[in-house]
Amino acid sequence: MRELKTKFISNSGTAILLSVLVMSTILTAALATSKLVINEVTQSSQIDHSTIAFYAAESALEKGLFQVRQKDLDVSVVDQAHEVFDNDASYLLTAKDTENVLYTSLAPNQSYQIDLFNPNSLDDLTNPIKAIKVNFTGDSWLEVKWVSWLTSGVINPPESLRVTENDSEYIQLLTNNVYLYRVRFINSGITQLNNVTIKAYNDVDPVANCPVLTECQVPIPARISLDAVGRFPDNSNEPSEQRISVTMPEKSPISGLYDYVLYSEESIVKEN
Repeated sequence: MRELKTKFISNSGTAILLSVLVMSTILTAALATSKLVINEVTQSSQIDHSTIAFYAAESALEKGLFQVRQKDLDVSVVDQAHEVFDNDASYLLTAKDTENVLYTSLAPNQSYQIDLFNPNSLDDLTNPIKAIKVNFTGDSWLEVKWVSWLTSGVINPPESLRVTENDSEYIQLLTNNVYLYRVRFINSGITQLNNVTIKAYNDVDPVANCPVLTECQVPIPARISLDAVGRFPDNSNEPSEQRISVTMPEKSPISGLYDYVLYSEESIVKEN
């Protein structure tokens, strides 16, 4: 009888152990599933918050572009603009009217224009530009054309220069007391030019005359730079944030058609 009783007790202990193991497995699976569900719900909520924050940033850009481009207001008017919407989304908009470096790419026969002057006046620039440097990668050559004029409005004859990828010279713009320029970069080759970077300097020979090259670099005017950060919820300690940036000329560039000349045997007349 003792042996039977001992076996019975031993079997009961095994059943309890198996039950604990099974319950632990089920509990672990339940916890893992719950964590996955919670993560999915959290991610879905963050996506929703990010979408609202994105549209808040987009609203900031639309408002900034309207006031600067359509209403012709100064960029300083929209700089540091902040607004909280009824749905507790908000934005912060920062704006500048200069850029330190321009980046672009040019397809064959495509042109890119920069205005080195204040489009709202003929006054001298606070930081006069005397030279520019352009770098790019590609097998084509870049034709640089510029027109200069005095602050009195006297326009000088246009000038041009051809630049290749291996050129390291700085394009000198300054002639006597000329400070204002309109510069156009034209891809005159048959392949695309990539990584085009443009910088401006206040010295005709920055490498020779500037101990530190960056000290002679000056901002490029007539360029609007808007940076909008949207957030939602605004009153949260950990809100979702989305950032959108846009840069563009302050005034619409002149069409590249003006770089060409039309020849005709007859007089060309514009009819109203």
